[in-house]
Amino acid sequence: MEMTASEYKSLGKRKRPNKYGARKTQVGGFTFDSKLESEFYLQLMLWQQTEPKCIQWVDVHPFVCIGQGKAQRICLDFCIWGPPWVDFDLPEVRCVFIDVKSEVTRRKTDFKRVEAAFNERHPARPLWVVTKSNGIWYYNDVVLHLGSILTRLCPVTKKG
Repeated sequence: MEMTASEYKSLGKRKRPNKYGARKTQVGGFTFDSKLESEFYLQLMLWQQTEPKCIQWVDVHPFVCIGQGKAQRICLDFCIWGPPWVDFDLPEVRCVFIDVKSEVTRRKTDFKRVEAAFNERHPARPLWVVTKSNGIWYYNDVVLHLGSILTRLCPVTKKG
């Protein structure tokens, strides 16, 4: 029996498990790197149904440039878009970039470098690093709820 070159090459290769134990999950037509990301996606969809005027769009796996060159292009987990609003005659679109991480991954040096680069260079800073502990979502160690997202996306403008 003859083997093709690709079959021969694949003989010695085993699929390596994720170094943090995450398993890919499919939800809503998207493939997420972890179950935690997919759970947060479902939470975002629920919040979007609750406040469709403020959470107008959710981008999944948006690419973001934080400098020049291919190495400076990163893929985050989500970008939540709010409505454009006008204040002082300058139109501005509100958005929040979110990266969902486990507590272990969040503390890793390589991720901290990406977070620092985003927060230093990107105009939509800060990057919201979201974790989950005991069934509660946290953004940078503060409890994350719909109100915190709405405050960023739909600020109350002063009436003059």
